[in-house]
Amino acid sequence: MKKSDFYFTKFPNVLLDDVMPMIGPSSFKVLSIIIRKSRGFQKKGDMISISQFEEQAGLSRNTVLDSIKELVDKKIVSKQKKQNSFWYSINESYLEILLKTGSSNSEKKGSDSELFKVHYPNFEAVQNVNTLK
Repeated sequence: MKKSDFYFTKFPNVLLDDVMPMIGPSSFKVLSIIIRKSRGFQKKGDMISISQFEEQAGLSRNTVLDSIKELVDKKIVSKQKKQNSFWYSINESYLEILLKTGSSNSEKKGSDSELFKVHYPNFEAVQNVNTLK
């Protein structure tokens, strides 16, 4: 695999430190899909069908719907009706509040734009070492 085959989605610490403990595991899967399909492609949000959530998270339709409801009710995710689907995005304002008032493990600095920048690591320093001698 070439280094250009590796891409990463920056996942804000506030989601791991403050949000993950306050939502269920299925909701965290759904949240991760929203981040991947939006910020992973350097977009603010994305139209995601329920069937996409079901397939990618390995969850039932009812579990997906319950998880989306939990994320929206807790103001972690915004959901807007667009055409025949819904547009999902991370509620960055809410995450900014969590950064300022959240747990001691969360970053206490950064702006909304810094939270969701996508960075590609530099693999130049990595050596190809064959450990199977």
